[in-house]
Amino acid sequence: PLFPGESDLDQMYKIQQMMGPLEGAQAAIFKANPMNAGIYFSSRNRRTLSERYGTKVSAVELDFLARVLHMDPRQRMTAAQALAHPYLAGDTAAPTPAPSPATPLVAASRPEPKKPAAEQQQQQRL
Repeated sequence: PLFPGESDLDQMYKIQQMMGPLEGAQAAIFKANPMNAGIYFSSRNRRTLSERYGTKVSAVELDFLARVLHMDPRQRMTAAQALAHPYLAGDTAAPTPAPSPATPLVAASRPEPKKPAAEQQQQQRL
């Protein structure tokens, strides 16, 4: 997961650590909820998308992520804008860097199709 929180508040903290604080109406809604009374998110140790993924993805991919994950929903890309973005249009001028030897590629595998019950029982006897 991009923001692997252990709870809803932890996930909100992790999102804000990378994408910045809640904005306008989002912050107001959060603060208005009595369950969130006294909760404040620290901005220390903030790592931006480019700091975390800049060496792992191309500039085009990073731009796409930043635009679809913008904290202010009014400034996020629309679906039409996302479809026209060079990343989805296949125009990636800056190629994705090759994985380092420390991060081996794992081949995708499909689960084996389920065998009929009679065949399973026969294999279990062998």
